[in-house]
Amino acid sequence: MKRRISIIWKYFIVYSLTATVVIFALATLVSVTTRGRYQKTIESELNNYAIFASEVFSSVLDISPAEADKLAKNLGTRTASRITLIAPYGKVMADSEENPDQMENHSERPEVKKALSGDIGISTRYSTTLKESMSYVAAPIVENGEIKAVVRVSLKTQAINLLIGQLTRRIIFFAIAAWVIALILTLLFSSVFSSSVKQMVNLTTRLAKGDFTTRAHVKSRDELSELAAALNEMSEKLQSLFGQIRTRHDELNATINSMTEGFLVLDNRLCIRLTNENFKKMFAAEGDIIGRSYIEVVRCVGLKEMIDELLQESQVKGKRIEFGAGVFLGSGAAFKAEGEKENRFVLVFHDITTDVQFERIKADFVANASHELRTPLAAINGYLETFEDEDTATQRRFIAVIRRNVERMSHLVSDLLLLSRLEAPNPQLNFEKVNLFDITEDVTKLVERLAKDKSIDLKIEIEPDVAVNGDSFLLEQMLLNLLDNAVKYTKHGEVILRARKEGEKVIVQVEDTGIGIPPEHLNRIFERFYRVDKARSRELGGTGLGLSIVKHIVQLHDGEIHVDSRPGRGTTFTIYFPTKE
Repeated sequence: MKRRISIIWKYFIVYSLTATVVIFALATLVSVTTRGRYQKTIESELNNYAIFASEVFSSVLDISPAEADKLAKNLGTRTASRITLIAPYGKVMADSEENPDQMENHSERPEVKKALSGDIGISTRYSTTLKESMSYVAAPIVENGEIKAVVRVSLKTQAINLLIGQLTRRIIFFAIAAWVIALILTLLFSSVFSSSVKQMVNLTTRLAKGDFTTRAHVKSRDELSELAAALNEMSEKLQSLFGQIRTRHDELNATINSMTEGFLVLDNRLCIRLTNENFKKMFAAEGDIIGRSYIEVVRCVGLKEMIDELLQESQVKGKRIEFGAGVFLGSGAAFKAEGEKENRFVLVFHDITTDVQFERIKADFVANASHELRTPLAAINGYLETFEDEDTATQRRFIAVIRRNVERMSHLVSDLLLLSRLEAPNPQLNFEKVNLFDITEDVTKLVERLAKDKSIDLKIEIEPDVAVNGDSFLLEQMLLNLLDNAVKYTKHGEVILRARKEGEKVIVQVEDTGIGIPPEHLNRIFERFYRVDKARSRELGGTGLGLSIVKHIVQLHDGEIHVDSRPGRGTTFTIYFPTKE
C-alpha cells in the first residue's frame, strides 16, 4: 500500500521547488548581468584613464625617459592601475610598475596595434611580463595628425575578479536568505491551507457518516472560506433535512406498526423493502427479513399467486389467501418511486380469520337448526293431515292456523338453507346458458293462482332469445321471489315481468302497481329479516329473506339490482346481467 502524502507537503514541495528555481535563476541572472556590467564599467574607467593619461603625456612628449617613467608611476598611483607609455615602433618608454628597458617590444600587442591604427584598443589577456591575466586599454597620442606614442592603462583581472566575487557572494547570500524566507512562508502558507482543507475533509467525512453537527472554521477571506461556508450551509440543510426524514421515518414506522393489517413493500426484484409486525405474525416470518426475497421468507401458494397476478395486472383487490389456520384478504398495487425506472409493489393484508370462522359457525348453525326443525315440522304436518279428517269446525279452524304457521316455518327453513348456501365462501353453482323465457313458465304457475284470487293481471313480456349464463335453479328462485312479493303487495292492478337484451347486458324487470315502498326504507329492503310493514308481512306469510336471497343471486351472477318505488303507485325492480358466453 502506497504511503499517503499530506497535502501540506505537496504544496510545500511544489512551492519550495518553485521558489528555489525562481530565486536561484534570478540570482544567476543578477550575477551574470552584474559581472558583465561591472566588467564594462571597469573597461570604461580604464578607457577614461587611458584618455586622461594620453592627454597628460601629449603635453610632455619631449621630457626625458626618467621623467616620463616618474610621471607614469605617479599616474598609476593616482588611478590605481598600471600605466605604460609605448613608442610608435613598440618600445616601452615608461611603465609604472616595471623597468622599461627590461620589457619586450609591444608593437604586436593587440590593444597596442589597435591604438596605433588610431582607435582605442581593449584586450584582456595573459601578461608575459607580469605573469598574470590583465585587462588593457590603449589610447593613441596624436599630434598634428600623427601618432607620437601609445598610452596603455591596465588592471589585474585578479582584482576585478575579487571585486566581482565579493559582489557575487553578496548576491548568493541574499538569494539564500530569500530562499529560506520563501521556504518558511511556504511552510506557513501550506500549513494554514492544509488546516483549512483538513477541516473541510473532516466535515465531509463526518457528513458521510451521518454526523451533521460538525462545522468548518476557516478565517481566511478567499475561495477556501467561501467553500467552507458552502459546506457549513450544506451541513445545516442536511441536518434539517435528515431530521425531517428521521421524523417522517419514525412516523411511518409507528403508523405501519400500529396498523391492524399486514403491510408489505417489495422492490422490482421481489425483495422485501418494508413490512410490519402484523405481516410477520400473519405469515410466521421470523428475524430480520428486510432485503430478503419474499419466497425465502414466506412459503405460501396464495401469496405467490397474488404477486404473480400483481406483476401482470399492476393491481389486485380482494385476493383471498389461506395460510396455516389464518385467512387473509389481500390487496396490492404497483408504483414507481421517484427517480426509479422499475416498479415497486405495496401489499396490504386484512385478517378475516375470525370473520370466516364466524360465518362458518353461522352457516353451520343455520344448516343444523334448519335440519333439526324439518323433522318435527314434518311430524306436525303429518298429524295435521290426520286431524283434518275430523269434521269438527273448530278443530278444522285450529288445524288451519297450525298448518299456516307450519308452512311459514317450512318456508323460513328453506330460505335459511338457501341463504346459507349462497353466503358460503365457495358456493357450488351449475352455470349454463339459461333461456329466461323457458324458466318463466314454471315460475308463473306458482304465483298464478294467487294472482287470480286477487284479480291481478300477470303479464309476461320476454323476448324468446333472451338468455343468461347462470344457474337455472337460482334464476328461477330469483324470479319467483320477485313475482311472489309483487303479487302479495298488490291489491289490484297488474304485475309485469319483462326481459330484453340491450347491447352487452340483459335487463330483467318486475313491475307492479302495488302499495309501494317509502323512500326511507329503500336502502334497507335487501337486509335479512327486514320488513317495511312487519304486521302485513306476517299476515301475508313472508319470511323477510326473499329480497336478501334475490340480491345474493344477482351478485353471484355478476349482476346489479336497482329499485324504483313510489308509495301508492307501485314498485319496479330492475336487474342487469352481463351477456357472458
